[in-house]
Amino acid sequence: MLVAIANYGAGNRDHAQRLLDAYAVMPFPVRRVVLSNIPKDFGPDVEVLVGLPSQNPWSLPFAHRPLFAQRRDDFDLFIYSEDDTLITESNIRAYLDVTRALPEDEIAGFLRTETAPDGRVFYSTAHSFFHWRPGSVRDRGGTRVAEFTNDHGAAYMLTREQLARAIDSGGFLVEPHEGRYDMLVSAATDPYTRCGMRRVLPIDRLGDFTLPHLTNKYVGRMGLDSARMDRLVEALRQTHAGRRPARELLPTETRLPGARWSRHYYEPADDRLVQAVEPGQAVLSYGAGWGELESALVEREARVTATPLDSAVSILLEDRGIEVTPADHGEALAALAGRSFDVILAPDVVHLAPDPSRRLRDLRGLTADGGRLILRAPNLGSASVLRQRWITRNGMAGAGDYERSGVHPSTRAWLTRTLRQSGWRAQRCGWAYGERAGAWSRRLGGAMAPLLASGLYLEAAPA
Repeated sequence: MLVAIANYGAGNRDHAQRLLDAYAVMPFPVRRVVLSNIPKDFGPDVEVLVGLPSQNPWSLPFAHRPLFAQRRDDFDLFIYSEDDTLITESNIRAYLDVTRALPEDEIAGFLRTETAPDGRVFYSTAHSFFHWRPGSVRDRGGTRVAEFTNDHGAAYMLTREQLARAIDSGGFLVEPHEGRYDMLVSAATDPYTRCGMRRVLPIDRLGDFTLPHLTNKYVGRMGLDSARMDRLVEALRQTHAGRRPARELLPTETRLPGARWSRHYYEPADDRLVQAVEPGQAVLSYGAGWGELESALVEREARVTATPLDSAVSILLEDRGIEVTPADHGEALAALAGRSFDVILAPDVVHLAPDPSRRLRDLRGLTADGGRLILRAPNLGSASVLRQRWITRNGMAGAGDYERSGVHPSTRAWLTRTLRQSGWRAQRCGWAYGERAGAWSRRLGGAMAPLLASGLYLEAAPA
């Protein structure tokens, strides 16, 4: 077994030593290699390779690629990890066990967890727009596997045969790069994204494919608690058993660098949307995530119905006691036939929908007399975005071209025009700013809002 651990600078040395010690006592022959930008001594049995693949410090993890290729015939299993992600003997045995049941174009991957001071466990892999694909559940030799859209587990394993396939694909021995993921993450995800293989997670033994992040640096900042992750996995099991349909409301992830402007699943309640609803009003939340917004609306004594982003996350809304429609536009309309709502909230979905005009027109038919639609959307007309699209062109040139990027040209003008074509009349617009841009906007009296704001809220009424 060949293990490569990336350890930059002097940081995380204690964690790296813990990883090395764990490998040293495993009942397998293990060659341990540390990749570093500076000379280090971890003892006579640990090889240290010094040097960066490029001038970018974040390129260090890519140094394991030529190492694996050079020694491809000398080992049966190859493991890469960051220096703070612990792999145990049980993880390795589980990987080898599941691999025997997988087709050659599937690789078992890993999720990463952190532990809070009170002992609660959080999946740091599950944050922002990353989610389970409801329709991806399948049986592999008696083990059910599914796909999670975040390919990063800060580590991966490859058998000798899988490594050969990765190398032969042309996507493994490549220069350090970034795109959907930053450079550090790309180093750990390319086998799943560029080498003709797909990453799957065995949902019936997820604990064997979960790795602790020793720094616990994201606790309280991001990550889904283990209780909710268990419920999402239960939804996948129900889907596989035929008790829950596999549905996705719309494509939620863009094809831009960093998947910018994707729809987040685990965001806190948006106070501007909550305050826009009066107690007692009937509200449809179109494109609901894990339910923080909807719970806040219930606390405000609104009568809430949610159309979820997909049929897996729907279970988290159900657990909160929220009335839920199917996670499909047509099926949701059928379920809501004859009903009407005082407020329809659609946060960060119109710019992602393949058919925004049709969906807005359909939502108009669900609006009560005097009812309103409130959209939240990114502002692709800001100076910052325009500069990235037309001057720096850092992968953002396709923003606004839906076929290329998965994002419509979300500006106040485009949204207003799309609403008008769908039978709505835009009434009020509010802007959302980053801290620095907000300060400038206040100084300028709001005159430059369309160029400074990162997002906008648009309220409309039936025309």
